[in-house]
Amino acid sequence: MQNITNMRNHSIQSIMNARLSDQYNSKFDHIYELLKNDETLSFKKYLNFNSYDKSTVHYILNYYESIAIGIKYNELDEAIVKSMMRSQVIKTYNTFEDVIINMQEESPSFFENFVDLRNRWNLNKNPTTNIE
Repeated sequence: MQNITNMRNHSIQSIMNARLSDQYNSKFDHIYELLKNDETLSFKKYLNFNSYDKSTVHYILNYYESIAIGIKYNELDEAIVKSMMRSQVIKTYNTFEDVIINMQEESPSFFENFVDLRNRWNLNKNPTTNIE
């Protein structure tokens, strides 16, 4: 029981530490500037980004990949993370889907854990109860 409590606390603390970090917030602010009013980022537009802009996209995708890996290896509690981040995971994937798909053509393992997590969580179910 203590291990479960520790994992849940670790999950919440990890997410909150990231969300409160200056780097996390500056990267997300920058991506909103790049997207402007667009809801998605095309691979074509991504290819025209400078190296800093591309690194911002990579930072965001790597953040979600690390969350997915933490869940996969039971370092993070999936139920807690899902209740805190489900809509963010799905929205972020949808925003960068074209970029992810094109990058996976070059290397199928790019962001595979993030994609798997999004696919699991993108069901039409209540995120808390997991019931349709």
